[in-house]
Amino acid sequence: MLMFTPRPTEVHPRVLQAMARPLQNPDLDPDFFTFYDALCEKTKKILRTRSDVILHSTEGIIGLEAAVASLISPGEKVLTISSGIYGDGFADFVRMYEGKPVIVKFPYNDIVKPEEVERVLEKEKDIEVATLVHCETPSGTLNPLREIGKICSDHGFYPYSRCS
Repeated sequence: MLMFTPRPTEVHPRVLQAMARPLQNPDLDPDFFTFYDALCEKTKKILRTRSDVILHSTEGIIGLEAAVASLISPGEKVLTISSGIYGDGFADFVRMYEGKPVIVKFPYNDIVKPEEVERVLEKEKDIEVATLVHCETPSGTLNPLREIGKICSDHGFYPYSRCS
């Protein structure tokens, strides 16, 4: 019988047996590549995309940094839309990779207002990339991704256009 109370956790015997096996290095295990490729293909179906999917086994903030590192060049202006900690993190990463963030900032726990994004894009004509966090998990706010994506598209740049 397993107990589910706060204290040292009881581990099922099958898990203990699996943990006793020698460790594998996924970087060197050919079965890992087969598994990873199949998982990426399944994820593409779930996301309904033909674009490449890259899966990270890390905390989400590393994915934000990877996106900035992959998509911007030094000196580029990047629209960073922020309504919380992770949106602010995008601006920090843009600076770290020598981009120039154009910040559209909303108070913590507020939802991004698409009309404000539109106003900034009308003013700033040479923005190359836009960042937006759909769900700011610390506050639980959901930002209007579709509306903001359409505004970005109307201004001549598209989500993931550099990834295709």
